[in-house]
Order: sequence, then structure tokens, then C-alpha cells
Amino acid sequence: MEQFRACAARSPWARGSGASLGVMRIVALGDSIARGVGDLGSGGDVPAWSGRLAHRLGAAQHSVRARAGARIDDVIHHQLNHPVSQTADIALLSAGGNDLLQRDFRLENFAEGLSAVLTRIRASTATTVMLTLPDYSEAWPLPRRVKAGLRRRIADVNGVLQASAADDVLLIDQAGERLLQGSEMHHPDRVHLSPAGYQALADLTATRLGLPLLHPPLPVDAPPGMCAWQPSFADLRRGLRRLPVLTEMAAATDR
Repeated sequence: MEQFRACAARSPWARGSGASLGVMRIVALGDSIARGVGDLGSGGDVPAWSGRLAHRLGAAQHSVRARAGARIDDVIHHQLNHPVSQTADIALLSAGGNDLLQRDFRLENFAEGLSAVLTRIRASTATTVMLTLPDYSEAWPLPRRVKAGLRRRIADVNGVLQASAADDVLLIDQAGERLLQGSEMHHPDRVHLSPAGYQALADLTATRLGLPLLHPPLPVDAPPGMCAWQPSFADLRRGLRRLPVLTEMAAATDR
């Protein structure tokens, strides 16, 4: 809680500061969770974490630079180079989930990349809000040893995220936050958030930063006729591509 108080105290828009939320600019960086996969909408046109937060705060602008499948190097070399990333007041970051599923994954390389990202965000004077990874080892029907290896790798990445979260970084623990728990908060794929989950995350972000919620939340109910999610051929292909990595994780548990 001290970290949350420190972030809130430094926020120029905290209650009683007199600063106008109407000039705030928010940018979302990282992977599919920051992109808003699982939220209402289609074709990438979804409110997502940043849009729901911006709406609640009455912020002037929000931009989603995050992309599904992005790794930490993508954030460094592509997302942070965009002008909106360099002028944002709040940077929302979700990273690590795609990195750990790569055959060439090295924890020290991820740590170095994350450090570079946070350094550049600090240089732009933006406040950073970062997510830990949820434990999605139970999201797929995997053998016990594979789940154990995946769970260990998730824990390793979360350790890096936690160690990197200095006083000027607000770290939100997806697995530990009570407000983000429950099946209604998650997409049927059990990896991404649902519309209700993204709204809860946006509200939690504002509260932890000490920012007032000026507008009602955006809708979280799917419109009539929207079909339930079903795995696609693209989902199957992604799963098959990850088999070698998952096999290596299983082997690692035996060492």
C-alpha cells in the first residue's frame, strides 16, 4: 500500500490538486491485454483498459499502441517511438506473457528490456502503471509437468516485474487483486480480461492513483446476438507453435 500512496501523492491530478483531468493523455503499451483483447467491439475498436480509464476520468486523449503478440523488444523499438508514447501523462504497460512463451526466452534479457522501457517512460515524465501476469497455466489442458514449468516461468517473470516496480511505478497484481477475481472478470480463454474485468481494472487504476472518477463506467454487457467465444484456427496454430516451448518447460521441471 505504501507504493500506491506514493504514486497517488505524486500525481498532479490527485484530489485537491486543482489540476484539470481534461488535459490528461493516456497511452497503452505492450501486449494483447493492454490492447483490450476480450473487451466489447470488433476489428480492434474496443474501449480496452486505457479507453475505459480515460472515459471515467474525462481525460483528453487515450491511444492504444499495444499489439497482440507483442514482446518487450516490440515495446522498445516500435511502440515507444510513436509520438503519443513520448507525450503521455500515464503509460499503461502489460508485458512478459508473450516473451516467456518463446524458445529463445532468457529471463535476464527480459529484465534488461523492461528496465529500458521504464527508463524511457520515466524520461517522458509519464506515470507508469504495470500489470503482473495472471497464472494462466490452468487456461489450457496441459500435462501436469508442462503446467508446472509454465507456472514457474510465470513466477520468474512476475519476480522481475515486481523488482522493477520502484516508487514511481504502480504495479497491479492481476492474480492477487480481489476486484479482478471471478469468472465474470475473465474472457472465456482464461488469459484475457472480460469487459467487466477491463472496467474493474480501469477503476482500480484510477483509485490507486488517487484520481476521481468523474463519469459513469462504459457498458460491460455484450449486445444481444453476440456469439460466445470459440477457439479459432488461429488459436489452434498459436497453440501448435508453442508446443516445443511447452515441452522444454516440462523437461525443465525434471532437472
